[in-house]
Amino acid sequence: MVFAPPAITTEYVLVNGNSVKGLSSPSVSDFEGYSSRVLADVVGYDLEKLAKCESSNNPLVVILDSNNRYSYGLFQYQWLTWKSKMKEYQLAPYADDADLMNLIFDRNTQIRLTLLILRNEVEGWQHWYNCLK
Repeated sequence: MVFAPPAITTEYVLVNGNSVKGLSSPSVSDFEGYSSRVLADVVGYDLEKLAKCESSNNPLVVILDSNNRYSYGLFQYQWLTWKSKMKEYQLAPYADDADLMNLIFDRNTQIRLTLLILRNEVEGWQHWYNCLK
């Protein structure tokens, strides 16, 4: 079986109670039926192992890192990285900071963003250096 990642599509999303047009990248459900090994082939890394290493596979975990900043969620994003990457990849282009903070604990959004970073950034793996080295 040849695996082709789902394309980015346009959809309408609810932001602050308003329906707005936004971009959507693949959701975790787009990858159902594919093993973590297939996903590892797509991005070059096993996302299940990465999530287990970063957060014990807990999307709600918050950790104070050695740099004295908090890291959040499944793949342990720090706030400024999360905010900038969400804007860069237009996963929630009309979201305000409060909306983005709520999304930081969403498993599917963390997976979507992590897939985009690992697929599109040559050195994207360095965000998770300790778990991917």
